[in-house]
Parts: sequence; structure tokens; C-alpha cells
Amino acid sequence: MSDMRRVFVALEPDAAVRAAVERVQARLRYVPGASAVRWTRLEHLHLTLLFLGNVARERVAELAEALGTACNDKSEFALQTGQLGCFPSFKKPSVVWLGFEADDAQALFHLHDSIALAGKPYCEMRDRREFVAHLTVGRIKPGHRSAKLFGTSLQAHSLPRESVLVWPIKSVFLVESELRAEGPRYTVLNTWRLAPLANR
Repeated sequence: MSDMRRVFVALEPDAAVRAAVERVQARLRYVPGASAVRWTRLEHLHLTLLFLGNVARERVAELAEALGTACNDKSEFALQTGQLGCFPSFKKPSVVWLGFEADDAQALFHLHDSIALAGKPYCEMRDRREFVAHLTVGRIKPGHRSAKLFGTSLQAHSLPRESVLVWPIKSVFLVESELRAEGPRYTVLNTWRLAPLANR
């Protein structure tokens, strides 16, 4: 697979968002069944807009051009922390996530849909789930006996008002993911700046 690059399109959280997630993770460690969770390292946080999988190295530049065109007419917007959730469900948790809501939902979904359309010819796999804006804050350890307890406990857990955070979205990133024994390594390949609202 040396001639392939494993890539995805994402929004990269700033220091304030990472600090907020760290506080959320600290709270969730006290949720019953939390021993089942392996917490995401803060430097690995990203909000995935499109996971493409393996893309031939010689097609990455072509992909980047298509994605750049998709981002060209998009403006800045903001996200706000929302609810906690699990994939695929609270009863059978595998991924623990912190959701985000957009101040302009149309701007978020227009960006997502444009990127998904631009990247479709390059996608190795299809994600059939409905798009949910989220950061993965933890993953359930395979086969852990407390997984279901954590999921059902999390379903009844709500974040305090002071946990609400506004995340300004100003750029979109194409990122390469290299899977290593010590954990994934992420490298930003391209960055596209969204148009400031004052310019629209």
C-alpha cells in the first residue's frame, strides 16, 4: 500500500476546543462504566467531514483541487457544543462522541455536502450513516464488560451549562492518517480558508 495515502477531510479544533474536550473527558471518567473507555488523545481530535480511505498517491493533487473548488464559495460559521452520544447506539457503544450544532445549519451541511460530492470519485468506501457533526472523545475497549453500563449511564448524562463552547470554523483541512503501533499519526496535506463573513 506504499503508493496509497489514507486521507480524510476535517475541521481541526483550536486550543480552546481541545481544552473543553479535556474537561468533558475528565467529567466522563466518573460516569459508571467509564473503565470501558479508551480516551482520545487531545492532539488526535478532529471533526471529520469526509473519510476517503486509501487514495492513490498520484491522485491526491487532483483530489485536493476538487476539494478546493468545493470550499471556494463557502463562508465562515461557528459550531457550539451540543449533546453527548455513542455510535452505533447507547446500548451497544463503540465510539463516544461530543456533538456540535452550527449557528448556521445550512452553512455546515452545504459545506459537508459539497465536500462529499467533490470527494465521491476518490472514496474507497461509503459511509452510509447520517452526518453528525462530532468529535470522538473516546472508544470502547473491545469486549469490555462495562461497555453497556457506560452507554446507558451516558444516555442519562448531560453537560453543564458552563461546558457550552463556541468554535469558529474558518478553515477546512485535508489530512493524511498513518496507522502506527503507537497510535495514528496525522499530517495536514492541504488547507482551505473559508471566506470571512464580512466579505460576503
